[in-house]
Amino acid sequence: MSKIYQKIISRFKDPARRNFSGFTLVELLVVVLIIGILVAVALPQYEKSVEKSRAAEAVVFFRTIAEAEKRYYMATGEYTDDISALDISFPGSTVTYMGTKGFQTKNFLCRPACGANSAVTTCWMDTLATCQRLPRNTTYAISYLNDDNIVCRYYNDKGKKICQTFGTQKDKDYVF
Repeated sequence: MSKIYQKIISRFKDPARRNFSGFTLVELLVVVLIIGILVAVALPQYEKSVEKSRAAEAVVFFRTIAEAEKRYYMATGEYTDDISALDISFPGSTVTYMGTKGFQTKNFLCRPACGANSAVTTCWMDTLATCQRLPRNTTYAISYLNDDNIVCRYYNDKGKKICQTFGTQKDKDYVF
């Protein structure tokens, strides 16, 4: 007789366990628990690193604006409150905020801080350019000052944690 037609003998004598394959509920719960612990530890660090990279993007934006503002000042003798007057290209859409025209991306609103025709009569701490994390005034704003210092101003605890990564605290701001 051929081997194909021979009866397959199971190693289990109990007929209920012959077709058993898979994991027990306890094994699945342990795996889910381990994954949950790993996510709970890794997620805050991931969010922090993502926000730091976004803030670094803002630093590039406002440094570009500040350098263009310096060139504009050397050419005209005054600062501008209109980003389209500067010799730079920018991402996003053009917006007006507090009398100055800037641009808005998915994460930030960046603008020259104040100019000759601005509705803002006093520049905050001699600021050339600033980028605010969107939504506005909820997390933090990073600004470039006339003296080439960078200041991070926070509005809540999440913003404070981001600003702490950049520099040393001075009053309610972090300078780096």
